[in-house]
Amino acid sequence: MQSLVEIVHQIAVEPISTDVALLSHLLAFIAHLLQKGALQPTVDMISELIEKVLSADVTAEMRIAETDRCIVELMRNVSDLNELAILRRAERVPQ
Repeated sequence: MQSLVEIVHQIAVEPISTDVALLSHLLAFIAHLLQKGALQPTVDMISELIEKVLSADVTAEMRIAETDRCIVELMRNVSDLNELAILRRAERVPQ
């Protein structure tokens, strides 16, 4: 499962990939796997995904409905995430 998530992560963060819905679904998938204990969190990977979702030039409506909840859940479950940086980035998200 870890390898699958790493492969999908590599595809999702490619510079040509701007599919925010895909990134949002991947965040939801990772949050679910972490809750079930089926995945070892990789802080760099999760941080990169959150950064890419929040920095995308889209409105909040273009992300899937549960994206914000998943980000909060990841911040709760992955202790080494830079919460302050994530919150600052979230403040700059276009509304």
